[in-house]
Order: sequence, then C-alpha cells, then structure tokens
Amino acid sequence: MPKQQGPVYFTGTRGDACFYKMDGQYYVRKKSSLSGKRVKHAPSFELTRVYADLLAQASRLAAAVYRLLPKEQKNLVLYRAMTGEALRMLKQGVNVEVISAQLQAYCAPKVVKVKPAERKRKAVTAPGGMRVAGMGNIHFAFPKQVRVYITPEGKLEVRLTNRTKMKKEHERVAME
Repeated sequence: MPKQQGPVYFTGTRGDACFYKMDGQYYVRKKSSLSGKRVKHAPSFELTRVYADLLAQASRLAAAVYRLLPKEQKNLVLYRAMTGEALRMLKQGVNVEVISAQLQAYCAPKVVKVKPAERKRKAVTAPGGMRVAGMGNIHFAFPKQVRVYITPEGKLEVRLTNRTKMKKEHERVAME
C-alpha cells in the first residue's frame, strides 16, 4: 500500500483514490468497483446472497433461544456459537423446529443419568466413568479443569482446579 507523504494528510475519497489512516500511518488505495447495488442484483453474487440469507435465518433462530436464557448465562461467545451451530444445520437441510430444539438442548444444563443401585456396595473407579457404592454407574463429561471427589459421607463433589475459572453454564451438575 502506498503511503501518503507531506505535511497535510487527507482521509476520504477523491476520484478513483481512497485515502485512509491505519495504525497511525496514512495510506492511499484504488477505489473499489464493488457497490451495494451490484452485490444485491448481479448474478455473480448469487451465492453471497444465499449464504447471507442462511446466516440471517440462523441468527434469528439463535436469538429466539438466547432470549429465553437467564441473564447470568448470556454472553456473546455463546450466542455466536449458537448461530454457527444453527447455520451448520441449515446448510445440512435440517428442519427449523429440530434446529430450535437442538439449540435449546445445547444451552440446557447437562444432565447425568444414573443407573439403579446395584446389590454390591463396593466403590470402584473405572476408566470413562465412576462406580459409586449404592448408586450404580455414573458417566461424566467434564473438561480436565474439573475434579470429581467422593467425600467420606459418600457424597459426590465436583471441584474446579486451582488454576481454572470456568463459565457459569459449565458449573452445574444434575442427577436424576
């Protein structure tokens, strides 16, 4: 990019040149031939318009589910992830009602299913899960920043490691 030189610097457009400031430096470039009218009507931008419509639809689906979330669970990263997930499913041709249901499940607290208690009362650790005396098999899907402990009273405790702060939506554990 050519830089502007001289005691007076200019920003804006003159003729076929655009003058602008970036990172404290003044530059000049050739004016783009692209216009909004061309993007909206030219056949060469048909796919751009199709994907823009899909993104708009995905954003509306994500916003409808996002509005239902409690205030402490809302954040921009979650909204963008929901929009991206909705866009991926729209591209695959998934029905809108199914997408909405999956987005709601994506934001709901994770539920861990527990099998009925077994007769043996031994507590044994197994890879991929944990067997707790009198409770059956419990399978967890926690990130490595979480540790699971069994207290002397036989209660299950989930703790964060000392170095980690987790988002609120990942802190809840529920059992049926």
